[in-house]
Amino acid sequence: MTRTLPSTGESLLVRTDFSDDERWRAMVDAATRPWDSGDGEYTAALTLVDDPAFDGLTPADVTEVVENPPPYYVFLADADTMADPERSILAVDTADTSVDPPTFRVHPSQMPAVENNLFIANLGFDDFASAVGADGVFRGFTPPRTARTLDKTALLEAIDGSSAAAVPADAIEIYRASLTQWPRPGVDGLYVHARDSHDEQVRRRQHNEYRYNSWVIGLDETITALADRGDSGQLVIAGFPTAVTAAIADRPVGHCSVWVDSATLVPVAVLATGNPDGWPTA
Repeated sequence: MTRTLPSTGESLLVRTDFSDDERWRAMVDAATRPWDSGDGEYTAALTLVDDPAFDGLTPADVTEVVENPPPYYVFLADADTMADPERSILAVDTADTSVDPPTFRVHPSQMPAVENNLFIANLGFDDFASAVGADGVFRGFTPPRTARTLDKTALLEAIDGSSAAAVPADAIEIYRASLTQWPRPGVDGLYVHARDSHDEQVRRRQHNEYRYNSWVIGLDETITALADRGDSGQLVIAGFPTAVTAAIADRPVGHCSVWVDSATLVPVAVLATGNPDGWPTA
């Protein structure tokens, strides 16, 4: 069967899974909604290729169909798109003619930003591919972190509002003691997004970046708690040298990181790590 992509001068969104018409329409609707960039609204200019001839088309197949770019990229609505609750769309770099071309997935809400910038070559494929989350989905570029000074007394009062299931008792003990010994009334914090912090901790765990720390408390629980927050708003992260508590009485001092709700200051996650062996113990 000969498969030929249309030449329309617009970006192509090719349907490669025909298992659910309703999900296809919902994904198209989400991907073509206007995006407010702050200085105007933009829409993904997509030519929809809804042709059963492309059923099962893979990224490797795309490089065969597109023998000589343009197009330099193609979007695919594949089986994973239809199965994914977020309906993430697969972007394929057709400028790479290898049998395994570069790809990344796009959240439908980000299609106007991705499509517009790729179309005018304002940003390249790698710019987006290098900014995906741990799950390989691009959800937008991380905004610059902004600072916030937190009140020490308010932080201490908010500790009792934490969920025992989300934050281990020994981690809370370390946080409370470390915060209590903090010498200033204000604590420097940074606004962060829960998903970005989650992805960073997942990457650190995958690359075993805590292997040189003499002890680690709360890593798995931190990843779970940050995942549970998902896209539900900003957090503030702060850090302190650890105080000596019963939980770490026989261990070297280290560092305590805490993610708190930006409105209530209730701790969402606490990660405590000991200094590498051989570092000063006090």
